[in-house]
Amino acid sequence: MHPRDKKIWRAIDQGLRAIDWEAWFGCPEGADYLSPVGHEVTARAVAGLTAFFNSRWLPKAVVPSPARGQASDTFVGLGRHAPVLQFMNGAAPGAWVEAVR
Repeated sequence: MHPRDKKIWRAIDQGLRAIDWEAWFGCPEGADYLSPVGHEVTARAVAGLTAFFNSRWLPKAVVPSPARGQASDTFVGLGRHAPVLQFMNGAAPGAWVEAVR
C-alpha cells in the first residue's frame, strides 16, 4: 500500500476523514499496474461513483452501525473489490476491474 493510502486509511479508521471513492481506489502512484489510460478511467470512475451515489452512501455502507455495533455486511462485499485493500500479490488489478465494472 502506498504511504499516502496508509495515511488516508489511518485517518478514516480514526474518524478524522470519511471514506470516499478516491480512498477506495487508492492514490495513482500506488497503482503501478495501471497505464496512463487506466489512471484516467479511475478518475472518471471516482467522479461517476461520487456523482451517482453522492458522498454520503459509501461511509454509510462501510462504517459500523451504532445500533448493531458491527460493520455493515455491505463492506464485506465491497471490500473484495477495493484495489487499495488487496494485500495478496497481484490481486489489485482484478479488484480494480471489478470495482470499475
